[in-house]
Amino acid sequence: MEKLTLHQKLLEIRKSVEYLKKESLGKQYKYVSSSQVLGNVRKKMDEYGVLLMPSVDKVNLHEKQENVENKIRSTYFTELFMTMTWIDVDNSSDRIDLSWYGQGMDIAGEKGVGKALTYAEKYFILKFFNIATDKDDPDSFQNKYDNGKAKDTVNTVKKEFAGEIVVDKDKFMREFPQAIKDFFYQERKSFDNTDDYMKYVSHLCERNDWNYNKILANINEIKGEKK
Repeated sequence: MEKLTLHQKLLEIRKSVEYLKKESLGKQYKYVSSSQVLGNVRKKMDEYGVLLMPSVDKVNLHEKQENVENKIRSTYFTELFMTMTWIDVDNSSDRIDLSWYGQGMDIAGEKGVGKALTYAEKYFILKFFNIATDKDDPDSFQNKYDNGKAKDTVNTVKKEFAGEIVVDKDKFMREFPQAIKDFFYQERKSFDNTDDYMKYVSHLCERNDWNYNKILANINEIKGEKK
């Protein structure tokens, strides 16, 4: 049998998983779990002698406090800037290093890193191997709109900015600008002044890879409001 390079092995692994159906059930949708993703490539990784080694290069921790039922609740958002390394066990010098990113949100605080690591591994494998997922995935926003009702679309925006799902940002911006405006209008109520609010908007856009100028144009008329 001809000895394969690491790139060739990864290609063979990619060929083995073309599609994943959502099997895990959330409150409002089905989704592909991290264990399902890893389970579908692990066998082939073992067969071809390929390891995936994650390493964390930088950690950012953001805390947001809000009043919930007259109690102060802290929400922690963890960002991990990582390097994902593919290693050929038959030739350890044959490796591929790729920059990656993970995020996780937690109220208690102690699970943020773990959630971010799980997020990073799951989406790295999905995106690296171009694995298709069906429309019931929470990352695919179409299934949440219920004929364009505002409540569903605003909830989708909240999940996107919380790092719980990922949407096609350009398409979402074109088709559901009002949902974005409603989300930021609700967020405006938590800030006493416009400067702090706009810093918050800028931070959300940078953290979640949204176009700040497009977001700003969409919400410009409400940035000074607080009702």
